[in-house]
This record gives sequence, C-alpha cells and structure tokens, in this order.
Amino acid sequence: MTCFKWAILSALFPASQHADHLSKYVSHKNDIDCSSLQFPVDPKQFSDFERDNPDIALRCLAHDEENKSFSILYLSPYMHSHLKRISLLLLDSPDGRDVHHYVWVRNLS
Repeated sequence: MTCFKWAILSALFPASQHADHLSKYVSHKNDIDCSSLQFPVDPKQFSDFERDNPDIALRCLAHDEENKSFSILYLSPYMHSHLKRISLLLLDSPDGRDVHHYVWVRNLS
C-alpha cells in the first residue's frame, strides 16, 4: 500500500495513541476502494477515488516554498455535501528527488 491509502485510513479511523504506527490501520485496509487508482497517486486521480468512495470528499494542499504559503492542488466539488471530508498535504522529498508523500491534515488551522 502507499502513503495515499494510509493517509486516508488514518483520517477515517483516527488512532487515539501511536497514530504513526501502520498497525493501527491494517485492519481497515479493505474499507476503501482504490481499485481504479494508479500508484503513485496523482491528485488528478482524486475524482476517480471519490467516485469509487461516494461518501468521501478530498482536499489536497501543497507547500509553496517560493511564496511561503500553501496552494490547493485539488478541492472536491463535494466538500460541503459529503459526510467524510479529508484534507491531505502532499510533501516533496527534502533531497530534491521526484518523490512525494501524502499525509492527513488533522486540523487546517
């Protein structure tokens, strides 16, 4: 599994302790449908994920180093109507490689 799926599962099934341990989410790995995704997941695929998981709406942000702010990579048209709203942050590799990592944003403020 990839960081995208782990980030989604951590949002849907938040652990009260040791949230960084993947073992907290393994039992839920089949609770979301990722069958139409190509890994690594690009934000362009988020609408496919939402189609396959109709109660989930996604938002994805990325840090804009140049402007010292955040940019919105994806904002679901269902963000205000779906029951489960998940915000993700897409991080770049600190060593400059073309590697990205998704993390769940628990609180936007």
